[in-house]
Amino acid sequence: MRRGLNVLDLGGERAAIEAHLKPSSWDGRDVVALESETPRSNFARLELPAADLITALGVFGSVRDDKGLLRRLAKARIPVLASTPAPRSGDNVGRSAAVAAFENAATAAGFDVFWRFFQADSALYLLVPKGMDGAAVSDVGYRSAADVVTLASPDDRPALLVAGFFGRGNCGDEALFQVIYEEFSRDYDVIVSLDEHGAAEGYWNWYPYERCKRIHQGNLADPARTARAMIVGGGGLPIGFVADQVIAARSAGIPIAFAGTDLPASRFHRGPAADAALQSYIRLFNVVALRSAAAVEQARLAKRQVTYGADWALRLVTDKATDVTTNERRALVTLREFPLQVVSYQYVREVERLIGELAANGYEPTLMPFCAEDDKFAADLGLDRLAPSERHWWNSRRVKQFIASSGLMISVGRLHPTIFAATTRTPVMQICPPLVEDQDPASFAKIAAMAAELDIDYVPDIDAAMAVISGGRARPSGKIALRDGQKRLETMISTIRRAFDRG
Repeated sequence: MRRGLNVLDLGGERAAIEAHLKPSSWDGRDVVALESETPRSNFARLELPAADLITALGVFGSVRDDKGLLRRLAKARIPVLASTPAPRSGDNVGRSAAVAAFENAATAAGFDVFWRFFQADSALYLLVPKGMDGAAVSDVGYRSAADVVTLASPDDRPALLVAGFFGRGNCGDEALFQVIYEEFSRDYDVIVSLDEHGAAEGYWNWYPYERCKRIHQGNLADPARTARAMIVGGGGLPIGFVADQVIAARSAGIPIAFAGTDLPASRFHRGPAADAALQSYIRLFNVVALRSAAAVEQARLAKRQVTYGADWALRLVTDKATDVTTNERRALVTLREFPLQVVSYQYVREVERLIGELAANGYEPTLMPFCAEDDKFAADLGLDRLAPSERHWWNSRRVKQFIASSGLMISVGRLHPTIFAATTRTPVMQICPPLVEDQDPASFAKIAAMAAELDIDYVPDIDAAMAVISGGRARPSGKIALRDGQKRLETMISTIRRAFDRG
């Protein structure tokens, strides 16, 4: 919440609210006491002085006429910071019912839900009158047409199970889930399957997890009992990823798509056994849509018919936060984390040289880690001291806005910075990670494939990168390649929808 607002409070803890909001002015009304003393119909005549923000924490669930109070507040055309009881339960059904009831009432009264967070047994909301932008009182929000909180109760719509490497704060994977959610949440209640043991603390408050039912990837009941369709989405996923849930869904006759990925592979094994395992795994899916020409060719050699798709992140929305400023001299640098035992001092020396030469060429180098592991990797090697860092990996849209607002994006081994930059038309470059001297660029096949896919410069070393930059030849991705990728993504989504419609 922004500070310095004129606040009208309807019965919350004044000291706590003032400590956080630091309002420029304060007025208070105890509506819980008011209702207990007067007929409930008087909410329609409740006097509400002019304010920038109304706070109603602990009010809803305490007054008898929640709907009447919501109607009066909506009529005032003032944003409302409110809480409502949202008791936790093992399967989230009780919480979902409470949330749906409150949000339906708020919508009927004339509010939009700008954001929602869960805390213990409560849900915290910023409600804004329809047609009003909540950015005046909050710098957190979701501003695309697809960002509508699902208000229908779970019984009203079919459910879609989405599985991937989610909830860990890896910016690329979070982008994939956001796009899948936004594409399908208009027609399905989305259930997200993730490894809850490895997920980041507080991920359940991130968008769009706070709008979804969440299950552990070991849960085999929901795919067969609850879902009507399933998507396994992600980037590079291994053979057998969530195979238990896939088989459970297959046993129930549920259509399943494996989409926006590379061809799954074993990280440690090659040969007939691995090939047979791949065939068995891939045959479980109704749709297999791979994100690069190289992956499609691998599938052809494996004698598997697949769809030539694209990476989901090509449709990620760019945030519009007012605190992110355009700076054409800012050069963002993402350093992909690697196990320290495979990193030689050559790597440290080359990254130091990259940062120094960017500065010498008039840029302002800024590290942009794409996950917590990237940030720790840079700190372990002392590279975080070379330049300031922008840490927003859990918020893919904000990261994309930083890329759109910068003059150059350089990725050293991380894939999705280049995909984000492709759609923002920011000059972009992928550098082969200099783990050892004379590192072979072909050893990073996924990066090479996606650079070719989007016509992005993939250079073998720091010397080649600086030759391009100092020569003024840094460029965005190829327009034709980007357009073709976006068309393939649309075709991939249409193919998935047709498979789901057939059931």
